[in-house]
Amino acid sequence: MCGIFGIVTENEQVLGPILIEAARRLTYRGYDSVGAATISGAKIDLRKDTGRVDEVAAKYNLAEMSGTRGITQLRWATFGAPSQANSQPHLDSDGDLVGAHNGNVVNNVELRRMFMEEGLVVRSENDGESCVHAVERYIHRGLDFIEAIRRANDDLQGDYAYVIGQINDDKLYAIKKGSGLVVGIGEGFTCVSSDLPSILPLTRTIIRIQDGEIITLWADQVELRSVVDGSLIERAPEEITETMSSVQKDGYDHFMLKEIHEQPQVAREVLHMLAGSADVQLVLDKMKEARNLYFIGCGTSYHACLAGAVYFARLAGRAVIPVLAPQFIPQYLTTVGPQDVGLFVSQSGETKDVLDALQGARATGMACFGMANVIGSTLTRITQAWLPLTCGYEISVPATKTFTNQLITFLFLAYRLGGRDRAELSALPDRGIFVFAVDSDQMTELSEAGETMTSVTIDSEEFGQYATGWVAGSFGISDGNIRMDFAATVTDEFPRRSADPAIEEAASDLGADTPTVFRTIVLPLIRPAFISSLSYTFVRSMTAVSAVIFLISAKWYHLTVLIYNFSENLRFGLASVLATTLIVIVLLTFGLLRLLVRKNENLAKTMSI
Repeated sequence: MCGIFGIVTENEQVLGPILIEAARRLTYRGYDSVGAATISGAKIDLRKDTGRVDEVAAKYNLAEMSGTRGITQLRWATFGAPSQANSQPHLDSDGDLVGAHNGNVVNNVELRRMFMEEGLVVRSENDGESCVHAVERYIHRGLDFIEAIRRANDDLQGDYAYVIGQINDDKLYAIKKGSGLVVGIGEGFTCVSSDLPSILPLTRTIIRIQDGEIITLWADQVELRSVVDGSLIERAPEEITETMSSVQKDGYDHFMLKEIHEQPQVAREVLHMLAGSADVQLVLDKMKEARNLYFIGCGTSYHACLAGAVYFARLAGRAVIPVLAPQFIPQYLTTVGPQDVGLFVSQSGETKDVLDALQGARATGMACFGMANVIGSTLTRITQAWLPLTCGYEISVPATKTFTNQLITFLFLAYRLGGRDRAELSALPDRGIFVFAVDSDQMTELSEAGETMTSVTIDSEEFGQYATGWVAGSFGISDGNIRMDFAATVTDEFPRRSADPAIEEAASDLGADTPTVFRTIVLPLIRPAFISSLSYTFVRSMTAVSAVIFLISAKWYHLTVLIYNFSENLRFGLASVLATTLIVIVLLTFGLLRLLVRKNENLAKTMSI
């Protein structure tokens, strides 16, 4: 996932501030590197490097960049490690073209080899550069820009979108194939972006781009053509009614914090929408008649599918097969048909693996429905019916409100299919979705708060041991009752209250001071729990990708990220070597922790004697 933005203006002007602000609003799409390019007559000004937006902007003074056209890109590394050379945008061999992309060109290695054999100057390992060279080689053969992009589309394999421009021109060009792209039209300018947050501050007049479309942007007009035959495509612009608050922090320190607090409101909205939706009944009618039900998703959406399968089994008595999208085609495609129903789940509606599974399922005659958050996305256009999540924009990478509303939608469908009273669900927005800080006494009170909260399940002894911490709440279904579960994280001190106070008092009476009591009594008693928690946390951290990316500089090489990149690039040998290394590290660590546990067991035997 990367983010791209391009703009065309009538007159030459300072474009740097516009590009920086657009990049900031697309930060959630890439953290590895930032770059910007402006075009003025026969000159291209290109500045890029690894790091976050403000770091690179300050280091290279992006704010001073000027021209009539500008491009910026936020990179999330796939092909090529994070480096200045692999940062985007990219130049062609002669420095006459500049472009940036989002997506994956899966035949990048083969293309780079071909470009170098043809004498083109290849400066990076990044597949965004391959997009530029793919167009360049046809420009060199005398083709016009639209035809060059059409021919390049035949050479580039994968899913992508890119924006590109050349010197001594007044236009930018873009193409969409599997990755998101939207065009904005304003007074004296046009722009194109991976997502709306970078466009809404400039204009609310947009055109949603569909797969297989080439876009030509002048300062005063936009032209769409088919990549298949170059024919013109007519599509009227639309006006966006989204408020600016949906793409701003609104006083919160982080988008994620804002979006967590938006969960109750969007939960109310999705319940209201579902109650009045005719598509819900269509989906349920098909589900009742289906031979098999499949819930298909990736990442967080797949986790929602897993929960949905449980809800359907417990509340509606209907078995569901939850499927990770990349596994659907090899495992299930040959067995499905018109008697089956698939519910395809994607926050963006543009998840490649989900769309691939959807296209395969449609070819079999399978009844295909969608659940998505982005209106006008590919998933919403090619399914028989779809259920909107009504979350507005979710800027933070970790899913919060979209995941919550996916769960609520599955719950709603399960309640309807099982003939249950949907009135119970109305309590969810107010009682089941929250994050708050409490002390131990408040936690204990919470466990007994049957009057203020519905069927709260909490282990007061377990959570009461923490002096200070935070508690995150979530909801679920158990035997038809709404249940809320909590997870706590220690922030100030170890859970000392789990030890018998009499032991500490006895040690004090014998003359031991507080540090000695803690070292000789408390620590040995809590060591098993501490080591168990350490083991679990260690394993989770070793296999984490997102958290590592957020916490560590892009200049570091991370095993999990490299494994993912190699797998995506079909370099399974290297991925296997790194995965084996990771497994060995985990096993060695567990061996060490086991030794510590055995020492504790010996200590316990000695104390009992």
